[in-house]
Amino acid sequence: MTLAAAGTVVIPALSSRVTVKDSVYRTLRDLILDGALPPGARLVEAELGRQLRTSSTPIREALLTLAAEGLVTLSPHQGAHVSRLAYAEIEERLVMRDALEAAAMARVVQNLVDRDLAMARRHLDDMRRAMDAGDARTYRAAQRASREAWLAAARYPRLTKLILDLQDQDARVSLFLITRRAERWAADLKASRQRLDAIAVRDAPRATAITRAWHDRLLREIRQAIRRDEDGVRALLADGPALPAETEGGE
Repeated sequence: MTLAAAGTVVIPALSSRVTVKDSVYRTLRDLILDGALPPGARLVEAELGRQLRTSSTPIREALLTLAAEGLVTLSPHQGAHVSRLAYAEIEERLVMRDALEAAAMARVVQNLVDRDLAMARRHLDDMRRAMDAGDARTYRAAQRASREAWLAAARYPRLTKLILDLQDQDARVSLFLITRRAERWAADLKASRQRLDAIAVRDAPRATAITRAWHDRLLREIRQAIRRDEDGVRALLADGPALPAETEGGE
């Protein structure tokens, strides 16, 4: 699938306030994370240049940056493609997020002020409304904003950015494996609400435990979805057949 073939994809005009390369990068990144460019979609420099009205140099630079983030795969013979999802990478990112958020949580509950909490709750309400409306894109944006609001209380901006970057990379997991199932989507919102409630009463261990328990459950459900080929998800995966064996008492 090429960008041109995805007839409903609308590429916004590039902003004059940032470099062309950054505009190309942000545009393509958003299209990938929102699923408009699905895993496996082909990215042809000439087509991208025509639609974005720019030369090949900023496009090539943007693709290299996206490849470094794991969102694009570059091949000498096949060109650029949107990277397929990989269960092993999903699991690794969730483990990393658990560890980083646990490290931040003590400072979050220590420094949290009413303004941070109120903002996080407003975005949580936005998540609920987006779920009720079936709007996965708005849900993802509100979820990111809510997490950013309470993470900011740690006063570690680089740590916050690292956690949010990892969450961004999992946006496609949410799109293809969470928000397509009502019960999974509701469980995701519930975990976000319970964690924020724990943060509000300054209970760092409980907030951390809630996140880890949800991620453990999510990984189990992702494995189940892959084994059932739920909604044809295996076609989006690089390692679908290579799932880890379940331990006794698992699925």
